[in-house]
Amino acid sequence: DSSNTPFPDTATYAAYTADGGMMNLGDWRRDNVNTLVREVMGLVTNDHPAVRFGVSPFGIWRSGQPVPGLDAYSVISCDAPTWMANGWVDYLTPQLYWRETSLQQYSTLATWWAMRNMGGRHLFPGHAVHQLSAMNWPLSEIDGQIAFTRTLKSQGAQGDVHFRAAFIANNTKGVHTLFKTNLYAKPALPPVLPRAGASVAPAVPFVSVVGSTLSVTNPLPATVRFFTLYREVAAGQWELTRVRGGAQVSFPVTPGTWAVSAIGRGGAESQGVRVVIP
Repeated sequence: DSSNTPFPDTATYAAYTADGGMMNLGDWRRDNVNTLVREVMGLVTNDHPAVRFGVSPFGIWRSGQPVPGLDAYSVISCDAPTWMANGWVDYLTPQLYWRETSLQQYSTLATWWAMRNMGGRHLFPGHAVHQLSAMNWPLSEIDGQIAFTRTLKSQGAQGDVHFRAAFIANNTKGVHTLFKTNLYAKPALPPVLPRAGASVAPAVPFVSVVGSTLSVTNPLPATVRFFTLYREVAAGQWELTRVRGGAQVSFPVTPGTWAVSAIGRGGAESQGVRVVIP
């Protein structure tokens, strides 16, 4: 912490070495943290296989790799790239709470995390929207960071996480407006859970037409997280227009060609049901 309070594990480590343990203090601490993360993942996988498990670690793994700063590996025993590489998390949200103009340049850090051995896992960089108030950041900083994240999509960066919700709800410096009208103006779906057996597509939904409304259900509602509505904007070209959760939903529609699908708990999508409204 800010007062450099010693971590109270002296007696526990002494008991470990007295029992024949050979790891040094740093390796032993990291092994304990790694074991916690690995075992939590095991519990989630066994008991709630469609639940997405991730961690938001400090944004610098080792000082100098790639930027200077607190060394999370040695100071707080955090070896997040190992969790990712071994499949002990479904995603990481590193806390990249620095400006592009700082020594801890956002684009440099985001690229470094995206280049780690991710094992098919996902990256959702963490952004400091609270700094719009605390450090008087311009709104353009958040705008530019999100734009950069989107250049890393092919490398596993599938979206962004913002700390914290109160500043969005309060529309600090217009951040809520920016999100609603520009950056997140269109609906989107979370990526499919990157875990074997966890992303089975649900059954095709039942769709009935009542006037200008589509009524949608599923034969196995417990397997469904969302229903989606697509509109055909050109021959064979579909645009996602609505996403709604619930066991039964309705979508108001206008004349045209539409399609409805179900999204499973793990993010997999069913086949669509095509509906033509005259």
